[in-house]
Order: sequence, then C-alpha cells, then structure tokens
Amino acid sequence: MQRADSERLSDQEIITRIREGRDLPLRVVQYLYTEKGGRGYYWVLKRSRNEDTAREILQEAISRLLIQIRKGKATHIQSLQAYLRESCKNLYLNYKHKKKPIEADMLEYADTVLEPSLPSDPMEQAERTDLIRQVLALLKEKCKKVLYWAVVEERTMDWIAEQLNLGSSQAAMTQKYRCKTSFVKLVAGKPAFQALVNQLLAER
Repeated sequence: MQRADSERLSDQEIITRIREGRDLPLRVVQYLYTEKGGRGYYWVLKRSRNEDTAREILQEAISRLLIQIRKGKATHIQSLQAYLRESCKNLYLNYKHKKKPIEADMLEYADTVLEPSLPSDPMEQAERTDLIRQVLALLKEKCKKVLYWAVVEERTMDWIAEQLNLGSSQAAMTQKYRCKTSFVKLVAGKPAFQALVNQLLAER
C-alpha cells in the first residue's frame, strides 16, 4: 500500500488501488485497520469501554467501506480516516440504541462524568442515582433527546434539527441551550451534580 517507506500513498490513490484490486484483500484490511482506523476505534472504545466491541465496530466499518469502494460509490470520500471515524460512530450508536433506552444511556453518561465524586457509601450512591432519575423524569421528552444527542452522542446541530423538524441548526442550538438551562436549574444547589453541570456548560 506504499510506494516506499518514506512516501505514503494519498487516500485517493489508496481508493483507486482498492477499486482496481491491486492489493491482496487481507493486506488492504490490515492497512486500513492500523493506518486509518485509529480515530474510529478509540471513539468507540472511549464510550463502550470494551476493546472487543471497538474492534468489531471498526472491522464492520472497514468492510462497508470496501464494499462502497468496489461498487464505485466512494467518490465523495475525501479522508479515509474521517470516513471510518464517522462510520464507526454511526455503527456504534445504532448498536447501542438496540440494547438500551435513552434514559439508561444518560444515567450511564452521568455516572461516567461524576465518577471522581462518587460517594463511597453504597446508600449515597443509590440516592444519587435516584436523584438523576428524578431529574430526567422532570425534563420534557424533547429535552432528553436533545441533551442525549448533543452531549452523549455528539451529534451535529444539523442532524438534531432534522430529527426534530426544527428547521435549522440555529434552532437546534437554541433548543439545546434551553434544555441545558432547564437541567442546570433542576440540579442547582446539589454539589454531587456540579461535575455534570460543568460538563454541560462546557459544551458548545
């Protein structure tokens, strides 16, 4: 997949070689996995905390990429690394949605952000989890979705606007701001939630 050790092929040259079948399939997959799949792999690993899941998702993304290239449908791809990262992200999110509802994922996300401030007493941990559930129950369904998609899944404002028929990315941004404000007000004065509030405030 290289001209020489010091001169790597461009992504477009790699796509051409794959389409024309100039390299052995196993060599192509190994190259994409090690040289182009890192960002996608680590994006999934960070969220799943499972190396097997991250590997499986990346392998599926590479398989789909190869099919697209060989069918001549990869003309829009500018960066193989960026394409595989986005593909891994979408595959993982679809996989995760089949396993658990939004509220369960939001609870998991809150626990991850608040982990450094976890109380040592199991009873206190249970009380905090119950408080998170109470806060989520008070949020409107649209706000649950907006915060989940924007903060947990890192979806774009264009994508959120399309899902909720908001008309524009600016409308989605406004909705996100309102939902963040509502959430912050609900947990105001509760020290255990400060890390989560700071995380939300840091999101743009």
